[in-house]
Amino acid sequence: MTGRTIMIVAGEQSGENYGALLALALRERDPGVRLFGIGGDRMEAAGVALLFHVRELAFMGFIEIIRHLPFIRKVMSRCVDSLDESRPDTVVLIDYPGFNLRFARRVKERGIRVVYYISPQVWAWGSSRVEKMKEFVDHMIVVFPFEEALYTQAGIPATFVGHPIVETLATGSSRADFIRSHQLEDHALLALLPGSRRQEIERHLPVFAKAAMKLKEVHGCTVIVAGTPAVPRSLYDDILKTYPGICIIEDDTHSLLEHAHAAIVASGTATVETAFYLTPMVVAYKTNLLTYLIGKRIINVRHIGMVNILAGKQVAPEIIQFQLTSENLVQAVAPYFTNEKLYQDTVEELRKVKSILGAPGASKKAAEIILQGTSTNSADGVGKTRD
Repeated sequence: MTGRTIMIVAGEQSGENYGALLALALRERDPGVRLFGIGGDRMEAAGVALLFHVRELAFMGFIEIIRHLPFIRKVMSRCVDSLDESRPDTVVLIDYPGFNLRFARRVKERGIRVVYYISPQVWAWGSSRVEKMKEFVDHMIVVFPFEEALYTQAGIPATFVGHPIVETLATGSSRADFIRSHQLEDHALLALLPGSRRQEIERHLPVFAKAAMKLKEVHGCTVIVAGTPAVPRSLYDDILKTYPGICIIEDDTHSLLEHAHAAIVASGTATVETAFYLTPMVVAYKTNLLTYLIGKRIINVRHIGMVNILAGKQVAPEIIQFQLTSENLVQAVAPYFTNEKLYQDTVEELRKVKSILGAPGASKKAAEIILQGTSTNSADGVGKTRD
């Protein structure tokens, strides 16, 4: 007679943050649950035994994936072996579709229940992907309202729980304290969020910084880069050494976004965080040329920024790939400093986006769904589930 065993697979930083919140919620409801999988420091601290750390998987784009195929195969093989060794009752997959959708098929071949938390953006790839997921996903736990209808109509049980990002974002910090603690000049703040991976920072930060220096010169703003502990500080220092006066702040991104007048943000989860704080932004992104060309053929959405996808229209200008120049960034950001009506209209549109994210409690609701469908014990070590 054994307790529940649950495997959680989160292959990147944002997913690992949500995985940690989920792990805490699972352990709160069932202190005896055994958790293992792929994650990072937060998941490990929340009681998840790691097979691999997310920093080992911090590559992106088709070229990078091809280059790392031997390692990816090693990760897949180890994860499959762990299914046979530990026989989890449920496997919870968090985003990371390139790996997780393939792994899900292996999981179902072994008769183990698959729950997908934080849906891959299959609605951007076409409905055929959703149809294929019916074969190996037992339940979708989704974080945007429109996703629930998408999966339900395709015959996949789905539940909207709200977005766990709401649980991680605090408000009400003092602007004066923020300025003082980081020794900043008390001017309008321009936040630069170039991404969370090394390749993103190398591609984006030089262009962001060049544009920011021009905006600083014209509008007198204080420019701050949001650093990430996943990337060495030396990388930021090397890029910014030719851009004097730009500050780097680590581990305080949320306070920065709360007090920033405007932001330049690499497309991704950070655009949702920026929207939560009602900070007008420009969404920017550049990737490997081959990745861009392939992605352009298979992705079927008008906008790439999640803030615009949720709004159903362009709330934040998008400057992508060949258009990503410092001149274009300056032209897109400058109106936030000169056009008060545009600024306030944008804030109101962001307020609507924020409302879509739902109320706090997504992690507890997700844990409830996962545990409801997972047996409390197993007589022979083989996971038994119910839905």
